[in-house]
Amino acid sequence: MIIFRVLYDLGGSNKSLGARFGPMAIERAFSRWNWRGTEDGILHPELSLSWISYIHSLERYRQRTESVFTKRKRLDPFITLSGDNSCSFETVRAVRDQIGHIALAVLDAHPDACVPGHDPHADWVWRLWNEGIVMPEKTIFFGIRDPEKDEAAYIKEKRATVIGPDEIYRSYAAGINSVAPYTALWQLISAHALVIVVDIDVLDPAYAPGTGVLRAGGLGVRHVLYIIQQLSALPFAVKIGEICEVIPEEGNKIRPKFDQRPDPCGLTVLAADAIFREMIRSISA
Repeated sequence: MIIFRVLYDLGGSNKSLGARFGPMAIERAFSRWNWRGTEDGILHPELSLSWISYIHSLERYRQRTESVFTKRKRLDPFITLSGDNSCSFETVRAVRDQIGHIALAVLDAHPDACVPGHDPHADWVWRLWNEGIVMPEKTIFFGIRDPEKDEAAYIKEKRATVIGPDEIYRSYAAGINSVAPYTALWQLISAHALVIVVDIDVLDPAYAPGTGVLRAGGLGVRHVLYIIQQLSALPFAVKIGEICEVIPEEGNKIRPKFDQRPDPCGLTVLAADAIFREMIRSISA
């Protein structure tokens, strides 16, 4: 399993400032105790993690993914720990360069499908659609609760699917697979690649106060883990994950005083670490 670490947070101006420290914070949390891969104490089969050296620009990230997969002559499962969502565009493009068809699952409070002119981290989905990298009808959003009016209309026009927090809550409480009703959207490309992008602000601020834009009414950590499990169980040839927008305390210190995100207990990093562990387990299964 390949792990890319992209220390970049300049795509969202002050909104994502400090997220460059997120990948290192998640890595530290992950390293504190042995990874077993399950919650029942049973050791996961031996899995080698290949940590790619720290990457500080989108251009360098693009170059590294190209060189790694060209050398391997195949697209292997990978997870990217990144700064802001502008990195997500490069993650998906790197997959497209290796495999022609992509199914995209976005777990986020915001759909990031704004018309360009906003910060780059707010239009990365729009750019994917308009460059033909991902088809809108092959995109599913989970947990969206703060779209702009024009953005929401655009998503509806493009026939992308949105599974809101209420539906996720009800499905989880009832023990119903919230992904299953929508898998037909991906049926024709089920032999290809699935990309799961988790912006940490999909979580309620009670679980993740250390992020750029705080919106109450989000998901719990368990909801996100459950969705990742459901998605990863689908029969895609390769599965890719990304976690972004985590602002740990060292990142919070460089933010303007009027816009700080104090998280002295490190709840956001703990949540991101749990999601990272679930991605490793599910994607490699």
